[in-house]
Amino acid sequence: MKIKVAELEGAKLDYWVAKAGSVQLSQFPERAKQLILPSGGKYSPSSKWSQGGPIIEREKIMLGPVETWCAHLYTGDPSINYSVSHEGKTPLIAAMRCFVSSKFGEEVEE
Repeated sequence: MKIKVAELEGAKLDYWVAKAGSVQLSQFPERAKQLILPSGGKYSPSSKWSQGGPIIEREKIMLGPVETWCAHLYTGDPSINYSVSHEGKTPLIAAMRCFVSSKFGEEVEE
C-alpha cells in the first residue's frame, strides 16, 4: 500500500528521511513514535534542527512561508522531476517531505 509523501509526518516521515539519506537506524518498530540511532540517540529530522538543518543546507532546499511552510528543491533528475515542492506545518516538515520526494517520488510504501 502506498502513501503520499505530502501526508507523511512524525516517525513515518523521519523513517523515510533516514532511508533517503542512508541513515542507519537500530530501531523502527511498527507504530513507533521515535526512531533510535545505533548510538542510542533519537532520530527526528522533521522536528530537530540539528538533524534536519544539515539536510536542508546540503540539499539546497529553499524555504518560505505561505499559508503554511513551503519547501522547494531543484533535483537535476528528470526521472523524478527537475523540481519538487511540498508544504508542511513547520519548515522542517515541509523540507523533509521535499527531500523524501526528491529521492522516491510523490508516493512511498506505507
